[in-house]
Amino acid sequence: MERRSRTLAQWTSPARGENVVVDDLIERVERSRWRNLLAYATAYRTLYPDARTTTRQLAGGVTAFTETGSPVNHLSAAGLTEPITDQGLADVESFYAEFESDFQAWVAPGRDLAPFVARGYPEPTSIRVFARPAVPVDASAGTITVERVERGSADEAEAYGRLAAVAFGSSAPVMIRLFATFFAVPGTRLYRASVDGAVAGVARLGIDGDLAEFGGGATLPEFRGRGVQQAMLRHRINEACAAGCPIMVTEAEPETGSTRNILRAGFEAAFDYSVFTSRGRDPGAGR
Repeated sequence: MERRSRTLAQWTSPARGENVVVDDLIERVERSRWRNLLAYATAYRTLYPDARTTTRQLAGGVTAFTETGSPVNHLSAAGLTEPITDQGLADVESFYAEFESDFQAWVAPGRDLAPFVARGYPEPTSIRVFARPAVPVDASAGTITVERVERGSADEAEAYGRLAAVAFGSSAPVMIRLFATFFAVPGTRLYRASVDGAVAGVARLGIDGDLAEFGGGATLPEFRGRGVQQAMLRHRINEACAAGCPIMVTEAEPETGSTRNILRAGFEAAFDYSVFTSRGRDPGAGR
């Protein structure tokens, strides 16, 4: 499914002095995802040199492998610099086969999905991208506080990684390392929310030029339903405004609690990614 917002068809970007249409937004997000994935892989390689972290430009995008079982193992910006072809997709599969790893492929609207169908991939799921212009908001009232986590020692990075992993429902070492790595990614800001002084959730803000990307937001189970996500969203909106970012984006699965929080914070649906997974692919297809 391809979904594009009517009200987000365009808006004025002060930094660029022109209207930003949705097609421009897609390319802007894609190029940012490309750069961010490379920066993340570089940080991961530095922190965990035994993890065999590797990137490669394939299928018009960039692939990354960090370690087995990581959600970061995916093809990003597929078809951005050249069309997705059967051979290009075969090269992606060969790349991940070197590590005996499954992977995902995130494909933006307007890209050719036929090679995925021909090669036996299951039906894609959707991840919706939301956007909003830079308009400050009132901070959430009540007992929820949000503070920026300053970069520190490796132990502090691991502590943040453990907290974020638990908030996302996992204590697996690969997930702890996934979140701890963001301490070393340039342009990334990390946040921690508290309720009555008790740590309740985490969130992330990436600054890439004029684009602010919201991610990594999760609440500890015992604090869910108390407005923590909304407080973290509103805090990051104001931080992005203060940083001079005219465009803000975030993403979530459609029709979820996360989506409802995002819409409540003033974001609007912009477009959907088609997300293909290698698990369940018919290996005999396309041969």
